[in-house]
Amino acid sequence: LRITGNTFLENKYPVAVRTQDIDSTLYNNTYTNNTNNYIKVYNDRIADPSRTYDWVNDGVPYVLEGHLAVYEEDNGKNGDADATVLKIYPGVTVKFPKDKYLTIGHDESKHRGRLDAKGVTFTVTDTTDNARWLGIDIRGSAVNDSTVLDSSVIEYADRGLEIWGNRAPTITRNTFRYNTNYGIYNHDHEFALRITGNTFLENKY
Repeated sequence: LRITGNTFLENKYPVAVRTQDIDSTLYNNTYTNNTNNYIKVYNDRIADPSRTYDWVNDGVPYVLEGHLAVYEEDNGKNGDADATVLKIYPGVTVKFPKDKYLTIGHDESKHRGRLDAKGVTFTVTDTTDNARWLGIDIRGSAVNDSTVLDSSVIEYADRGLEIWGNRAPTITRNTFRYNTNYGIYNHDHEFALRITGNTFLENKY
């Protein structure tokens, strides 16, 4: 699916697309005076093994309707090479509704997932009444050496980033701000986790 070179003018929603259909799908479009000037994203999984889903910058946010989970359903037959990958490009803003989250990997080690996000803003859809999304969860089957969160903004979450199952993602040069509880919360860790060059601004912890 390719949606490119179009003008969306004064629609209620310019475009709605399933999570599994976003892969360099929308680019070089123009969005003007739409009631909801964003890309509406529905469904809660991307799961094809050994596939990278590219979310490129089309000039407006991607707004999720619910949770998003990123992990393959091939039972990790080929190890980390089977991982489903969500790659989000610089300048993209991704918004989640209140109490929804982004999960990378699964609690079971056989369901691999990976996040590659550089220069991305992760935020809540609406801050009315102090609403917060739940943040990013890096789970036990996230690919350890190539899950990357770099030069991004994680804001208005309950916990900006949670790390489970002894994972050690690359977390560098990010800004964690306005999160109700923790900027980063790390569970049961044994690997040599490195969190470096980040800015923590107005979080509880």
